[in-house]
Amino acid sequence: MKRHSIIEALNWMLAGKPVRREFWQDDEYLRYSEVFFVFQLWGGGEYTELPSLEIGGYDITVVDWVLGTYDPMTGAAKWPEADE
Repeated sequence: MKRHSIIEALNWMLAGKPVRREFWQDDEYLRYSEVFFVFQLWGGGEYTELPSLEIGGYDITVVDWVLGTYDPMTGAAKWPEADE
């Protein structure tokens, strides 16, 4: 599974796509809603709206962000396989 920097992750997220840290559960992820103009933190099929996204020093230096896509049939977030 390819890991990405925070810059890549933010660009991906601002395009409306799901992003998570490598150690998060598969159903935990961040996305930016282009409809409501808010960041959303998803977990367990529900989300919390975040009026802003705070990124700390550690988040900037790590390269463990995973970029996902959405399953066209279900709309669920999909993550790359471990060997990709």
